[in-house]
Amino acid sequence: MAEPERSFEAARLDIQSLEEEISPFLRQPETFSHAYEVSLLSSICSLARSTLILHEAGQHFDAEIILRSFFEYSIELDFVLKNPEHHRRLQLEYEGHQKKILTEAEKGNPYYRKIASHSDTSTKLSQINERIASLKFSGVKEPQKLNQKYQTFDRTTEYESVYRSLCRMTHPTYAGAIKRNLRISPDKSSAYSIELYPVAHATTQDVIADALCGVLRQTLHTVETLKRRAEKI
Repeated sequence: MAEPERSFEAARLDIQSLEEEISPFLRQPETFSHAYEVSLLSSICSLARSTLILHEAGQHFDAEIILRSFFEYSIELDFVLKNPEHHRRLQLEYEGHQKKILTEAEKGNPYYRKIASHSDTSTKLSQINERIASLKFSGVKEPQKLNQKYQTFDRTTEYESVYRSLCRMTHPTYAGAIKRNLRISPDKSSAYSIELYPVAHATTQDVIADALCGVLRQTLHTVETLKRRAEKI
């Protein structure tokens, strides 16, 4: 049986299907871990809609930047469902992030001035350090890198091609500039021009539609896994 077409119109239908499927999960998840998983599902829907909005506005290259996050949320959802211990690693990462914020506030970072003036940073830092030490003592390690998560699912081809291509649009690089709006004369001379609002080639738009549908349909299968797990509880 042939797979349904992958187009922007098909992506809209896939988003609607996903929103309907996850609706029952939005009502008071029983644990924080489960709430995090449902949050990932919700974010996948939101990012997909944002990608479509940018596409319809002609901002195809900006849509690719959102699409990169879309892929990251997708791989994170699959990874955490297959590796429940990952939640502990996320907790360690969260505590480390909070520690950095409070440390900067104590050092007088102007962006965290209000945090320093409204909280006892020393006490909170002490509590965070205790939680970090406890997590590490129990054997919890830092979360895996994104490329390691892709390897877990044998999706390295996707990582090395589509994801890396999307990264070019997210970060300021020569490759990203040339793809987006920097035009070089055909004879490779020193004649350059910049397009303020460039129009993406049809192939670029096809890649966006293809990626949207692919991840959305994979996420719909993941929802079925969540349903089966809920039935066992």
